[in-house]
Amino acid sequence: MLVTNLILKDAKLITFLEHTDERGIFFEIYNSKYDFINLKDSQDNVSHTKERGTVRGMHWQVEPFEQGKLVSVLKGVVYDVILDIRLKSKTYGAHVGVILTGNKQLWIPPGFAHGFQTLTDDVIFHYKCTNAYSKEHERSLSPFDPILKNCFPLDVTNISHKDKHAPNWTNAG
Repeated sequence: MLVTNLILKDAKLITFLEHTDERGIFFEIYNSKYDFINLKDSQDNVSHTKERGTVRGMHWQVEPFEQGKLVSVLKGVVYDVILDIRLKSKTYGAHVGVILTGNKQLWIPPGFAHGFQTLTDDVIFHYKCTNAYSKEHERSLSPFDPILKNCFPLDVTNISHKDKHAPNWTNAG
């Protein structure tokens, strides 16, 4: 396992060592030895996205249901984007995007908005969340907000009604 700190404080890109042989590859996607993730009360989610260019996000939850997320791609390739929305953070308002494929994961601490765009058709995406989903505590930000500076690399081919009509940064809290 190789852990790389991203530009945004506390967010981490995790690359797993692959073990290959004539059958294919093997690697872990979670090990409780990670000392920077508190997953004792976690919830796992999976999304399947059919079409390349689809955007999901930008989402987060507020207290007391804020979530950290350990995300990975089980099939396909995504461009994953996080935005630091922690008011007291030195990187408040900053965002970063990374390409995620099979043996990479992204740790997104609580206090970050998160979204992704599929770079291939037929993507299966896994979220390991530190808290349960709560509709009344969920917040969304328009993925087209100028603060994100057109961060998604492809033209958007598909997006949910909720995400398409999410508020801009100044109204999202």
